Amino acid sequence: EDLRKLETWPCSRTCAPERSFVHTLQGHRSESMAFLTITDPDVYARDIAHARNTLQWRSAEDVARLGAGGSDLTDAYNVQRELASGKFADHIGPLVGWKCGATNAEAQFALQVDGPFLGPLFANSVVHLGIGVQWSVEHKILGAPSFKANSEAEFAFVMKDSLPPRDDAGIYSQEEVWEAVMEVCPAIELVGSRYDAPGSETTTSAKVADCAINAMAIMGPGVARESLGELSNLADVRCSLLIDGSQAASGTGANVLGNPVTSLTWLANDLPRRTGHYLRKGDVVMSGAVCSSNKFAAGSTIAIRFMGLPAGGESGTSVVLT
Repeated sequence: EDLRKLETWPCSRTCAPERSFVHTLQGHRSESMAFLTITDPDVYARDIAHARNTLQWRSAEDVARLGAGGSDLTDAYNVQRELASGKFADHIGPLVGWKCGATNAEAQFALQVDGPFLGPLFANSVVHLGIGVQWSVEHKILGAPSFKANSEAEFAFVMKDSLPPRDDAGIYSQEEVWEAVMEVCPAIELVGSRYDAPGSETTTSAKVADCAINAMAIMGPGVARESLGELSNLADVRCSLLIDGSQAASGTGANVLGNPVTSLTWLANDLPRRTGHYLRKGDVVMSGAVCSSNKFAAGSTIAIRFMGLPAGGESGTSVVLT
C-alpha cells in the first residue's frame, strides 16, 4: 500500500510530464530573511518552503544566516526538523523519505565536512516511474541561476520495515538494515540550490538546510531485494550516466561510502539523533552519488544505466529537461 502511494506522488505538481512545476502559493507572505537569526529555524524553514514552491530564489545576503558551514550542522538540521514536521506540506508535500549527501571523500573535501550529511525528501520532489516511462521537468526546478546544478546517478531504496531508535541506544548493523529494504531502484537526483549566489558563497549549512540541495529525485523501476543476494553485491554494480546519449560519467556502488548499504545504514542510525525522525516503512532513501555530471542544459536528456541491477541484468531511467 505504501509503495502504491509512492507511485502516485506527487499528484498536484507532477501528475503529468507536461504540467508545470511552478505552483503558486496562494495567500502566502514570505517573512524577510534580513531579520533572521540562527535561533529562528521555523521562519527560515518557512522561507525555504516558499522558495522551493514558487521558484523565487534567495539572495547572496540570505546565505550567511546559517553560519559558516563546516562540520557543525546543528542549525541546518534544526531547520530540516521544522521542514519535516508537516506544517509546510501544502507548500512542498508530505515527507516521503531522506537523502544522503557527501558520500565520498571528494565531496566531503569540497564541502568542508568530515562525513556525510542528510536531508529530507518531500512528495513534490520525488517521482517513481514505471518501466519504459520517461519524465520531463522544467530546467528551472534545478534552482537559482548562479548555482551550478548537478545530476547524480544513485541507488534508491524503498523500505519494507521501519527502523525506530532502539531502547538500548544500540545501532543497526548493515545486515539488519539490508533486511529492512523492500526494493532497490536506479535513480537520478537533480541537485540545485534555492540561493542565488555563487557556490563559493553558499555555506554548507545553508545547503544542508535547503533539503541538502535536493531539487528532484527520479526513481526507475524497482528490483526486489531478495533477487539481489548479498548486500556486498551492490558495491560491484556498474553505472553509466549519459547526457544526450553520450556517456558523461561512470562508477560503481563502491563510490558510495564503499557500498550504498553502508550509506543507508549510516542514515538509519544517525537520522534520529539529527532530526528526531527515523526510517519508516515505505520511505524512499537516496543513498548518494555513484557518479555525476553538470554537463547539461535546458533540452538535455539525462539517463542512467545500472549493469548488474538485477543480477546479470540492466536497469535504468531517464529525465528530459525542458
